[in-house]
Amino acid sequence: NVSRTRIRSMIDEVSEGKKYILSVEKVDSQKGFVDLCKKFITDTDIEEGTEKYRQGKTVHSIVNRVSQILGVDVSFIKELIIYPLSEEYLSPYDAFIEHVMGENVFSVFRNDSLSSSIVDSLVRVIEKRLSVIPVKVFARINLTCYGDKGINGIIEALESGYEEIHHNDSGAIIKLVASPTYEV
Repeated sequence: NVSRTRIRSMIDEVSEGKKYILSVEKVDSQKGFVDLCKKFITDTDIEEGTEKYRQGKTVHSIVNRVSQILGVDVSFIKELIIYPLSEEYLSPYDAFIEHVMGENVFSVFRNDSLSSSIVDSLVRVIEKRLSVIPVKVFARINLTCYGDKGINGIIEALESGYEEIHHNDSGAIIKLVASPTYEV
């Protein structure tokens, strides 16, 4: 707990502008009080909470962008599309990811012209924001063969690696930098 007794000034306990990770101990809805706890928070709780916050922030920014494009209120889009997605999936973010991966998540919402235009704009923004960005990765390796085959063993190994690369359609390239260094 921040304190077992009533705190007159939160400034004594927390600094302004600094982010704290707290857990909710209890909520008194009659008085409007929320008891927060600074202790007893594990690293996994912090990671889960941070990830959930990041996903929620991403969903809100996508919905906010769609509302700006269409001139519709954010709460209307959330009531029409986001809240029903929350009931069907773990979170709307998971539904967005499944849509990017190829599943038709939004077919249920295309029943009238208004929701159809919102879904079309939402799909465009989701595909733009959550699309997979290709990354170019390379590695330098030193190949030497001390066996009977020598350089022929290295050539055979590179040829089998090259065949495996083209079999998987990964687009990787093997090239000689300077003997015995190769770049994959």
